[in-house]
Amino acid sequence: MAGAFSANSLFNQAHAAEFEHINLQKKLLSPKELAMDEDYWSVIQQGYTVSPSMINLNNGGVCPSPRIVQEAVERFNKMSNEGPSYFMWRILDQGREPLRYKLAQLAGCDPEEIAINRNSTEALNTVIFGLNLKAGDEVIGTKQDYPNMINAWRQRASREGIVYTQLSFKYPIENDEEIVNAFEKAITPKTKIFHITHVVNWVGQIMPVKKLCALAKKHNIETIVDGAHSFGLMDFVSTHNGAIPAQAMQSAGQFSHPLVVRAKLEIASACHAHGKVPSHCVVTEFSDTNAMRAAAERAAQEFGFTRMWSIHPSQIRPILEALSPKVAEIELASEIVLAGFKAQWAPISHQGHLHDRASYRFYWQVLERAHSTGRHLAKEVLEFFIQTTGDSHA
Repeated sequence: MAGAFSANSLFNQAHAAEFEHINLQKKLLSPKELAMDEDYWSVIQQGYTVSPSMINLNNGGVCPSPRIVQEAVERFNKMSNEGPSYFMWRILDQGREPLRYKLAQLAGCDPEEIAINRNSTEALNTVIFGLNLKAGDEVIGTKQDYPNMINAWRQRASREGIVYTQLSFKYPIENDEEIVNAFEKAITPKTKIFHITHVVNWVGQIMPVKKLCALAKKHNIETIVDGAHSFGLMDFVSTHNGAIPAQAMQSAGQFSHPLVVRAKLEIASACHAHGKVPSHCVVTEFSDTNAMRAAAERAAQEFGFTRMWSIHPSQIRPILEALSPKVAEIELASEIVLAGFKAQWAPISHQGHLHDRASYRFYWQVLERAHSTGRHLAKEVLEFFIQTTGDSHA
């Protein structure tokens, strides 16, 4: 239960105030004492609308939504019916990208990797039936996977002749290698897919997903992870397993926490080394243009990012302004490039500094960024970007 009500869980975020108060009261209790403390669990109970006349033990196939989720669904459904085309497409649709971004933060991935579905079964079926598999290709899963996913693979086997191999485990298993070895022994030259259930709904077994994915990659096998019972309960924020606090994901903290700083530098360096454009993520304060501008400036000036994601039209201008060269930079670059051009790209002296072809390349890139972001350039410099009928400077 620790993961379900951990600092990063959805439930804790929705009931932060109540939890902060009750946790201060109960912080000296042992886990065993806390599990039997009715005052503590009453706070959790208040977050749901489950009937007090029954005891709900089935949170495997279906489970009750928290009160806050039910109220939000009812509120937005009522709003949509008041003016469907207006509220659905002009109002609610504007929240899609911010929602994807927040889900990506929770999952520790890029927003572009998030697709929103109505439930896990629909999402998994979309993937399972969309994979390009042919007769004879093999999929390895387990007999303890979720029944709807088992049926989906059986349907593909019946229709298309793929081979669906199911391993069987006697849970609980504490030794990860026992599970990994069983998957490895089942691999054949025809194996194309591992289907892995992260948390097995029958018994709560946590499968060694990271190790199984590494094994699959080693054999050039794709993996599908059914995370229906782990997403929102377990820590998905990067591979640092909760070592990065929530404030380090915000606009200011992400530029000071050592682990986040290291990740940013590694990403930017790898992109530049392989000729890719390093694009920085958006910030959580997506409606705060000052925070957006400050983050973009630091990303560009301190970490080498040359682009930044936006999730709302109002963010575009602050990002462009932050990533564009400043007036003084443009003026200096213009003077050096023009002087180098007049010297036929021979070394020159400018304000007591030596400049050669290496300098010219750098300052030309400054001018290119200024031009692409709409900055004002002198007429002489603009001629470098204008294609004429005759010879051009460029």
